[in-house]
This record gives sequence, C-alpha cells and structure tokens, in this order.
Amino acid sequence: MIIVVLLVLLFVLFLYFKVNSSVGSNADRVLEIKANNLRNSVLKTSLCRDISVKDEILNCKLGISACGSCDELKDKIKIIIVNSLEPNVNYEFSPYNLNRGNCKERIASSFQPIEQDLSVGISLCY
Repeated sequence: MIIVVLLVLLFVLFLYFKVNSSVGSNADRVLEIKANNLRNSVLKTSLCRDISVKDEILNCKLGISACGSCDELKDKIKIIIVNSLEPNVNYEFSPYNLNRGNCKERIASSFQPIEQDLSVGISLCY
C-alpha cells in the first residue's frame, strides 16, 4: 500500500512540474511572436510622404532626415512601441537603445538587417 501511495505521489509531482514548465515556455513563445510582430510593425509604419520608419532609420544613419530630426524619429518609435504594448511589458529597442523598465530575462525578436552593419530588434520582458 505504501508503494502505491509513493508511486501516485511521484506521478502527481511529475505532472505538476511538467505542466508548470510547459506554461513558461508557451508564455515565452507568445512573447517572442509579439516581439517579432512589433518589430515588423514599427519598421513598416509610415511617418510622412510614404517614408517608413525603416527608411528613416537608414536616412538618420546617413545624416539626412526626411521627416524631422533623428531625435523626433526616436520619440515616434517610442510612442509606437508604448501604444502597442500592455503596461506590464517592458522593452528594449535597438539600434537606438530605447527602453522601458529593466529587462533581466528578455525575449528578443530576431534581428532584421536593414543594411550591412545595421540591424533592428526588440526585446520584451515582464
């Protein structure tokens, strides 16, 4: 009887840890999808005269700007990201080092190369 009780207890503990570990990985996967979608949305957003954020990042790298200053571009990117995320989600946006909160364990989007030495990515965390 004691052996059966021990086996049932071990089985219940196994299920408990199995369910908890898969919940965390699903949440991480959802956050990764959000990060990739947000990165794509930010880069495709039109700023002015059909110039996208992606185009304006390239323009700023070259020292020219078609839709205001590069500081204004950073402010616009920050507004887009903040309005797209839930209040409890922190972020880091590169290449401009824009962030909200402190991410210790972050889930990053894949980096999208815009030019040979310039890539854009977003990291999210709770």
